[in-house]
This record gives sequence, C-alpha cells and structure tokens, in this order.
Amino acid sequence: MLSSWTTPHCCQWQGIRCSNLTGQILMLDLHGEVHEEISFDFYIEFMSERFISGEIHQSLMELSQLQYLNLSSNSFPDSNIPEFLGSLSNLRYLDLSSCNFDGKIPIQFGSLSHLKILKSRS
Repeated sequence: MLSSWTTPHCCQWQGIRCSNLTGQILMLDLHGEVHEEISFDFYIEFMSERFISGEIHQSLMELSQLQYLNLSSNSFPDSNIPEFLGSLSNLRYLDLSSCNFDGKIPIQFGSLSHLKILKSRS
C-alpha cells in the first residue's frame, strides 16, 4: 500500500495531497481495499486485499493543516479510536468506517469545529 513512499518528497506519494502554497499535507487517503469476484458459470474466483493494520501513531498530530483523513476499510481490531485525532483542528472529513475499532467516538472529537463529515460505522 505504501510502496510509492520511497521518494524524499512526501507530496508525490500516493494517497497524499499537499498545499501548492505551503507544501503542508492537507489530505491523507489511506483507505484499505478488498476486491472479490466470484463467477459460478466458469468458476472464477479472485480476491485481493490491501489494508493497514497495527497502531495509528500520534505523529499524525504534527499534520496541523490536515483537512481530510480517510482510514476506512483498514484493520484496527481491539483498538479504540485514538483520542488524539480530536486535536487535528482543521479536519473537515474523517472516515474511520469498517476499521473494526472498539469503543465509542472520543469526546475530544467535539472540538473538531470544522468537521463536516464523520464516518465511523463498523
């Protein structure tokens, strides 16, 4: 998933968009993907998975201008939604759907005054 993240300029990496003026990261689109194709006539089965798992690191808080964060369809089982995401004060879009998070939406998300869209369904 992160195979394009090899050059020194992160604004050229897949899933990242930066401001043309400041160079700061505005968008992280790191959604996972699952593709399935099954045909019964000629028996074709195809399945492809691409997802992130593990821990969402607090270093995301350094992306102070981040407006769009999509982590949907990744795998974070037995983890709560990280409270520190509530400190990303410029977020307008946050998609945490189909990530297998436990618990509730953190109260810290109440301070996301610019947030227009929050997706968090399991």
